[in-house]
Amino acid sequence: MGSSVVNEYELCLALLQCDTEDGVIALLSEAGYWADRDAWRYFGDLENNWSTIGNQQSSPHAAMVEKLVNAVDAILMGSCYAAGIEPTGSNAPRTMRAAVAQFFDKTTLEQTPPRLGRASRSGVKFDDIEPGGASP
Repeated sequence: MGSSVVNEYELCLALLQCDTEDGVIALLSEAGYWADRDAWRYFGDLENNWSTIGNQQSSPHAAMVEKLVNAVDAILMGSCYAAGIEPTGSNAPRTMRAAVAQFFDKTTLEQTPPRLGRASRSGVKFDDIEPGGASP
C-alpha cells in the first residue's frame, strides 16, 4: 500500500482522525516512523517516565470528566490571577463554590447544591459518548 501521507502536517491531520490504535500504527508505518527507532524519544527525555504516563486516566470517560474538571479549575484560577489573588494564597477562595460566588454568581453560596440521584443523571450515558470522535 502506498503512503497517502505526503508531509508531517498531513500526517498530523490524519492522526487526529484515527479512532483506533491500529489506525495510528498503520499511519505511522506508512510514513516510515513506526519502525524507525531514531524517530522516537522518551516522553520528557526520561527513560523511566511511568509515574507521568501511568498517572493518566485509563478510561476515556474518566479522562473526559478529568478534562472538564481541569477546565473549571483553570477558569477559577485564571479569575483569581485576574483579580490579583494568588490561588494558593490566604485571601483566595477556599472552595470551588466560594470561587464561583466571588467571581461569577453571588447567589451560589446561598443555594443548596442539587443532589441528583442516578435516575436524574441518566439523560446522557457515558456509553453514548465516544471521546475519539467515532459515532456509537
